[in-house]
Amino acid sequence: MVINDSRIMKLDFIDENFLQICKKKLILVGCGGVGSYLCYFLVKSGFENLIIIDHDKVEESNIERQNFTLEDIGKYKVDAIKELCIKTSKNSNITVIKDKLTSKNLDLLKGYDLIVDCTDNFETRDLINSFCKKNKKNWLYNGAIKGKIVSYLFDNNQNIYEMYFKNKKNEKASFSGILPVIPSMVAGLAHINILKYFYNKEIKFNKIDFWNNYFYSFEFK
Repeated sequence: MVINDSRIMKLDFIDENFLQICKKKLILVGCGGVGSYLCYFLVKSGFENLIIIDHDKVEESNIERQNFTLEDIGKYKVDAIKELCIKTSKNSNITVIKDKLTSKNLDLLKGYDLIVDCTDNFETRDLINSFCKKNKKNWLYNGAIKGKIVSYLFDNNQNIYEMYFKNKKNEKASFSGILPVIPSMVAGLAHINILKYFYNKEIKFNKIDFWNNYFYSFEFK
């Protein structure tokens, strides 16, 4: 992929620093609806060094809302998306970890420029948040449910995650349902927030309910 000739470089808020940003090391925890699309979007825009963690294999029920095809059924999700990304960019350097993140292997999160949550459960998010607070790392939370998307960068110096999600951990897409296009849309929002993070731009808590025409944005104090 020739980044210098891409349309992203024509944007007035993207400069030559983007070429260095594309070399940042990102780890994506989860390769389902959000993770499979986000990994693909990042590679398409020029990001090279991605690590993806997931222990699941592709099932037929995943196809409607995740970035896989019928040919991928039975493959590990991380392997399937790596194959797609390699076909998209010869510069992609993707490392796959076929494992589930637990309290016993949190060291997998060490050594990266940004930790990106692409999971669908708060048990794993709690682990990510705990690790990041302990190791003074920031992490990007992404959520998708029904017709809603949300993305926010949690600062390791604050207790915002614990405060905001104290009474909000019961909803889950597997129980409440989700429009098939929604995971790709939160992946798009996450992609923009990743760029904003490396450009030191403010990232507000953005929540969008497409079905009910509702946009919610605020800054934690």
